[in-house]
Amino acid sequence: MENVHIIGHSLGSHIAGYAGKYLRGRLSRITALDPAGPLFEGVNNTDARLWYTDAQFVDSIHTNRGHDRIPFTSFGMYETCSHISIFVNGAEKQPGCKSERLNALFFEKGANRTRHLVYCPHIRSVEYFTETIIPDQMIAKPIAYLCSNWSSFQNGECNDCGPDNFKCVELGPNAERSRRFKDELIGQRFFMATGDRAKFIRK
Repeated sequence: MENVHIIGHSLGSHIAGYAGKYLRGRLSRITALDPAGPLFEGVNNTDARLWYTDAQFVDSIHTNRGHDRIPFTSFGMYETCSHISIFVNGAEKQPGCKSERLNALFFEKGANRTRHLVYCPHIRSVEYFTETIIPDQMIAKPIAYLCSNWSSFQNGECNDCGPDNFKCVELGPNAERSRRFKDELIGQRFFMATGDRAKFIRK
């Protein structure tokens, strides 16, 4: 189990967590791509959802949080559930999704239409992660910065990696480099911004 890395999207993130629980946390790593929020966010029973104890190292990429006071307004979650939690574009509006939705409404049909019209922000987590495993797809390093919230990040208050790069993590396979800090980073949020089209990681 020491070399097994499970990657799950949405509900698949929690299924990866169940696998990790069954194996008593012996999995090497779980990466959760926008873990499902509806029916999971706010659940105190960590046996029923992904949790950082499900593997030796758990990282999550959040792109589609819901409204704090209106349930079921998204497919993702804003709660932290891993050693490293990265909130891309604040996990709110994903750049480019508005134009993709308009294009889907008028020019696409079937599954593609549904994917772009309904799931665009939720699917972005998969697209961002995929770019990090294809080096020529990235214009810049996918660095996320430790910050209290998205507004502070946008205001330029969180652009320092700190000693030993403790305040920076890399989205994608290289998040592994922050494994040494994993216990200190539980419950913290990292933020990064992207562009609005393929080769998203450019800032």
